Amino acid sequence: MLYCFDCGHESPIEGDWNQRPNGDAVDYDCPVCRTTITSRPRRDRHQPGGEARLLHCSSD
Repeated sequence: MLYCFDCGHESPIEGDWNQRPNGDAVDYDCPVCRTTITSRPRRDRHQPGGEARLLHCSSD
């Protein structure tokens, strides 16, 4: 479950968040107030050596 810090909207990661490509990551934006909630590695992108870059968010 992800929560928007600004407006309180909540939804599962697979829910209604707006996904926006950002380099090797995807930003998840709130559909209500457009605040960026988290950035996650793109599933189709890998670093050299086949290891995905992991990003952490306090809402994980």
